[in-house]
Amino acid sequence: MLVKYIIKRLFLMIPMLLAVSALIFFIIQLPPGDYLTTWIQQMELAGMHVNESTIESMNRMYGLDRTGVEQYFFWLRNIIERGDFGRSMQMANIAVSDLIGERIMWTLAVSICTLIISFLIAIPVGIYSAVKKYSIGDYIVTFIVFIGMAVPGFLLALLAAYIIFVNTGVALVGLFSSEYAMAP
Repeated sequence: MLVKYIIKRLFLMIPMLLAVSALIFFIIQLPPGDYLTTWIQQMELAGMHVNESTIESMNRMYGLDRTGVEQYFFWLRNIIERGDFGRSMQMANIAVSDLIGERIMWTLAVSICTLIISFLIAIPVGIYSAVKKYSIGDYIVTFIVFIGMAVPGFLLALLAAYIIFVNTGVALVGLFSSEYAMAP
């Protein structure tokens, strides 16, 4: 029974993943121009000349000589056949799967911490609300929990970072590039 449920959910996830990936892919394609055009403009502004053969070879290498639909299906085929998500044009031609691998541990750490904190708050509040049903304490706790659910997560994270900094002097906002630390 459980196996059938899991298989059914997996088959429902596949079309959803395809739809979301296609939507995001085509939204990224909407603005005029592409990364190669921007790169060429940056090279020319820096005083370097990019010849036509380099432009054509880069167009072929990145698949920018294809239509948007062809680019999407080429990308999708590479993911399915080889697990190749492509190369990041912005991050010095590094494989996207390597970039994901570097960042997945931070994502897992934040997700696990969030889950633990949620359980540490939700379980006692749920027990209290069940035991003291319809009491003034139940209403107060429920009100506070609803406020907590309504406030955006990033705002709570900024507030937590501020409180930790004020009380300990430890800045938790160090996940940025040092060359942009003093940027306006």
